[in-house]
Amino acid sequence: MLGVVSKTNKKDAKTGQSGTQVGTKTTVCIECGTQILDSTKALQCELCDEIWKCAECIGLTDGQYEVISALSVDSLHWFCDSCDKQMFDKVICVNQPDSSLHKRLESLEQSLADTQQRLENKIDMLADTMMQKKIETFEQQLTDTQKSLEEKVDQLAEAVITKNQVPSKALIETSIADALKGKLDEDREEEEEIKNRKTNVILFGLSESNADEPADRQTEDLDQVALMMHELKLDDTRIQNVIRLGAVGGDDSKPRPLKVILENEEQRQRTLASAKNLKFLRKGDWDKVFIQPDLTPKQRAVRRILVQELKDRQAKGERNLTIVNNRIVTRRAPRAPDRTPLSTGQTVTATPTTGSN
Repeated sequence: MLGVVSKTNKKDAKTGQSGTQVGTKTTVCIECGTQILDSTKALQCELCDEIWKCAECIGLTDGQYEVISALSVDSLHWFCDSCDKQMFDKVICVNQPDSSLHKRLESLEQSLADTQQRLENKIDMLADTMMQKKIETFEQQLTDTQKSLEEKVDQLAEAVITKNQVPSKALIETSIADALKGKLDEDREEEEEIKNRKTNVILFGLSESNADEPADRQTEDLDQVALMMHELKLDDTRIQNVIRLGAVGGDDSKPRPLKVILENEEQRQRTLASAKNLKFLRKGDWDKVFIQPDLTPKQRAVRRILVQELKDRQAKGERNLTIVNNRIVTRRAPRAPDRTPLSTGQTVTATPTTGSN
């Protein structure tokens, strides 16, 4: 029987002389019993290498046999009826619902579905966290506004007592309106400050250049930051600018803080998240470098209070504490970063804009 994919096996047939047997035993056509000699036109089963069938029993004309014989040895395959059935059964088995390939495919599909569900859960958790943070910020603003109003009322009451005068309704309303306006203006200024700093990080402890020219000092700072980003596996981070904070020649005992302006907030968040890995880096004196967000004066005041609380709790024996989102939380043990070498051609892009350094 000529299979779906067939091949002439004249490659193994008729190795002897005309009129002789093929191989060490008598080879005959499985269909008609004709002895297979060198001059016989026949095909050998490729799978079992035992069954032969002459071209006439297969139904091939002399011309068709010659065409098949002339084809590439790997282009066609021929199997006897028994082997052809085995091959067909295997193809059918692959497509059965209970086959191993089907089960593996179902397993992969389930794994993909589970991964998708985990990602969706993480997105939901992130959204909830962001919403909770916004609610907390709004609640804090309300608390600050209430506190400001109470202070204004206390001041007004004190003025009344001092002067022994009863304020008019218009005076009270004006004082409250002024207090509200002042608080709203203050909040707007704070929001603008936070917005202006949303892509910045501050590096403390990064060695400072001794070059005379500001441009040379800035170039060395850029090179150091680019190397640090590479060591932290943040090679796709784009550095917009670096600026040293404070006057040159101030406190010579330690380098000035370095403000690093990145391309976007996502890069800033990844840099802050990787800051804990600095102590594990081998190239450079990175264990003395600390990375913090660029905070406004009001945010720094809040952080100072949290830092003092953190120190007090540590002095009482609490361990593994850190400050996250204006809260003191217990941190997990840090994991050493992957030190897989950077692939060829991978670089950190530093494109500074003009600025003092």
